[in-house]
Amino acid sequence: MKSIKLISYLVAFLAVIFVACTTSNQQLAELAPIAAAVLVFAVGTNPSVICGIVVAEAYVEHFDRNFNEIKDEIYDQFPKQYPSFMRVEDTTKAFLKKSYMGGLGMPIPNRDAEPIPFQEPVKGPTSYFSPINYRLGYQIEKQLIEQEEWGLLASRPRTMLYGSVVLMDMAAANILNNGFTVQSYDFKVDGDPNDQPLFSINHLREDGGATWANLVNMNLPITVESVFQAIVSLLYNMNDSRGLPIAYSGDIYLYVPTLNPILWQQAIEVTASVMNPNTADNKTNALMKQFRITPVPLRFLTNADHWFIGWSPNSPNYGLTMVVNIYPDVTPLAQFGNNPDVWFSRLRQRFVAGYDNKRGIAAIGA
Repeated sequence: MKSIKLISYLVAFLAVIFVACTTSNQQLAELAPIAAAVLVFAVGTNPSVICGIVVAEAYVEHFDRNFNEIKDEIYDQFPKQYPSFMRVEDTTKAFLKKSYMGGLGMPIPNRDAEPIPFQEPVKGPTSYFSPINYRLGYQIEKQLIEQEEWGLLASRPRTMLYGSVVLMDMAAANILNNGFTVQSYDFKVDGDPNDQPLFSINHLREDGGATWANLVNMNLPITVESVFQAIVSLLYNMNDSRGLPIAYSGDIYLYVPTLNPILWQQAIEVTASVMNPNTADNKTNALMKQFRITPVPLRFLTNADHWFIGWSPNSPNYGLTMVVNIYPDVTPLAQFGNNPDVWFSRLRQRFVAGYDNKRGIAAIGA
């Protein structure tokens, strides 16, 4: 097509030169150089640009040509809450079966010539992660794209991706919301006669030697005293599977429901008060000097009386996990079936929220 176009322009150019050289019409001879210049300029130019015409199909094609980059940029811009309390893992597998190996205990006195005292590590419970497929699609009449009165070309990926982010935040928050009753995904430690939810005062330690808790079974306000009690009893003094103290000393996160402004305000006051001499604010400053505490409001927590504390999700042995098989993927607009006047787009994602270890997160609430 390009060669035919070039030949046609060349023939027209030569014809203009021939007419200019042979014509007896003075006015026509004066216009010939202008016609020649226009032909030269037009050789490498799209006629639709010269005419100033932008058709809907060309616009949609231009938009969707770079759609993957646009989609990813939009997704990255949305605020996400689940990474603040979930460890995020990517996988290409259909499902994951996970466990962990506990500690070996402490070394014992042993001379060089004596047999080495071997110990068998404690095996943790088995957890399953089976990512779930989610899809959403919509159809749109071609005329709406041509008129573009509703901003659909820009808003359709934005709204679909925002919905996918909200879905992931809600799924993650429901692990906390449902952590007080036994769920189908809860696992049992070998030897425990009872099913235990995520939060309990009676978890059996993996070696069967004792029980431990990650729950304060009372509705408490967020104060210096209650936060200090929760950190020390539920996080700092927590033992590993052999009964050795973990003594976590990293960042502490304080998760509060946004539907309870009082708890949210209390969390901010406990962690961000300014020292006033000879007032109770000195307790707050003493607490924050001992621990690095960050309040995190979560909009999808459904119990207004419960709040949570946890390790950093990047800490070793932290249990809450979001397993992502497919991040939100929105397809460019395409013709739907055999109908040239109907277009469609669909979003697809595949993930699951859960946990493989009940340590590292604790709850306060009855």
